[in-house]
Amino acid sequence: VRGLERADPALRLNDYLQAFEFYLKVPSEFLGRIVFADNSNSDVTALQELADRLGGDKEVHVLSFDGLDHPSSYGRGYGELKLMDRIIDEFEPIAKLPPETIVWKGTGRYKLLNIASMIRRAPEPYDLYCDQRIWPVHWFDMRFFSFSIGGYRRLLRGRYRELREDVVGGTQDPGISISEIELRKILEPKFTEKGVIPRFNTEPLVSGLKSADSSPYITRKSRVKFWMRKTARVLAPGIWV
Repeated sequence: VRGLERADPALRLNDYLQAFEFYLKVPSEFLGRIVFADNSNSDVTALQELADRLGGDKEVHVLSFDGLDHPSSYGRGYGELKLMDRIIDEFEPIAKLPPETIVWKGTGRYKLLNIASMIRRAPEPYDLYCDQRIWPVHWFDMRFFSFSIGGYRRLLRGRYRELREDVVGGTQDPGISISEIELRKILEPKFTEKGVIPRFNTEPLVSGLKSADSSPYITRKSRVKFWMRKTARVLAPGIWV
């Protein structure tokens, strides 16, 4: 994947383990079911062992399969949505759920530290609840977003084919993939539809090491930005930064 600096498998596995442990410890009233899905056909034994040890009363699934049967030039977003299509439509415990069932998607190496608050404050019902940004470019934040099963099938299923970075082209901003910019373009006409909420009402607090340069999300500077953005969501909700 272009722009991927944190590529060492051992380092990435450790990132996944730390994040997975965090989510396993989130109270089940917020996360009662967790699906960890890996498309690199890697050994996920350590993750399964962690789930067995800390899963408690949660329904936890750890999956790994060969889903990278496409060139890396297609980009990160292509692979992510293709992976999600497979889970939503082919993994029976998810595929059989009612269409109104709410799902939260998270990038596996990152912790959404305030996920309980974000779930509690989400303005349900909805088909898609996400965070669209306008700075430094117009983009769809694919790290974390939420949807109903039916909403995903209506709005996102099969869209990965339109995110091929070798086809759409463009210049990648550090930390923002071309596919995130392209997905924003695809979904923008849907922003006014009922059930499509293009902006979180809560500022996400993300912890982890960035894939582009292994720098941490949480720093002294980022904490200042977090509180500024959190305040702006309340006082100036039209500023999508």
